[in-house]
Amino acid sequence: MERYIQNFPGMLSGVDLETLEADPQSIYALSDQLKLIYLNPGWFRFARENDGEPSISGRYPVGSDFPEAVSESLRGFYVEHFQSILQTGVIWEHDYECSSPDLYRIYHETAYPMHNKRGVLVMNSLLIETAHEPSDESVSSDELVYRNDNGLIMQCGYCRRFQRNQTPDIWDWNPTWLRHPPGQVSHSLCKICYDYYFKNHATSPGK
Repeated sequence: MERYIQNFPGMLSGVDLETLEADPQSIYALSDQLKLIYLNPGWFRFARENDGEPSISGRYPVGSDFPEAVSESLRGFYVEHFQSILQTGVIWEHDYECSSPDLYRIYHETAYPMHNKRGVLVMNSLLIETAHEPSDESVSSDELVYRNDNGLIMQCGYCRRFQRNQTPDIWDWNPTWLRHPPGQVSHSLCKICYDYYFKNHATSPGK
């Protein structure tokens, strides 16, 4: 599968392609039109280890529009920050949660302007990885508790908890659903993740 556009190596500034290829962390790059133009081997490895392959690379190959690969609740936040990098040439950094069913994980994201601000290079580094506390087995897996009037189950795009329908301020951790997702899951942000990761940023998600 094609992992980068032909002229990508010439767009780099301050780092060699060989360095990106050897880095075990997930790295990708975007054009000035915010299209995916590079995916390193670490990106595919992370996708495989988190049950994203082969579907994710099939849905979002090189040449895809990056905003389409981001949930609507987060799209505005990322698009505006990446556009700011292209305009100003200033590096942007951000921490985010991406937990698995068994591990609590925090990643640090660093986005660099490429040569002549022709694109954005995004590197993701693991900051924290610890085992989750034992889950509450009493949490219901009854889909009727979580499906809203549109037939969707809402999941926080960061902490990955699921929102109850009748009591929407309650978001439950359900490892079973993380391993075997129910159908028709959509993504939003719980209030805690919104406050912790976004509230004090100049740009809020979805704006």
